[in-house]
Amino acid sequence: MSTTQKIVQQMTDKETMIHVYEAEIEVLQTENSQLKAQVEFLKEQLAYKTFGKPLIKLYYFLGLLKHFIQIEQNEIYEKKLYSR
Repeated sequence: MSTTQKIVQQMTDKETMIHVYEAEIEVLQTENSQLKAQVEFLKEQLAYKTFGKPLIKLYYFLGLLKHFIQIEQNEIYEKKLYSR
C-alpha cells in the first residue's frame, strides 16, 4: 500500500468516525433533553409533595374565605341594625 493510499484510507476512517460521533452526539443530546425534562417534572412533584406550590393556592383560598366571612358578618350586622 502506497503512502497516498494510506493517507486516503486514514482520512476515510476519520470521516467515518466523525459521522459515528456526530450520530452519538445527537443521541446524547436527545437523551439529555429528556432527562432535563424529567428532572423538572420531579422537582415540581417534590414541591407538591412538600406542600411547596399548593400553598400559594391555599393562601389565595384563605384570603377569599376571609373576604366572604367579612361580607357575611357585614350582612348580619346590617340586618340587626335595620331590624331595630
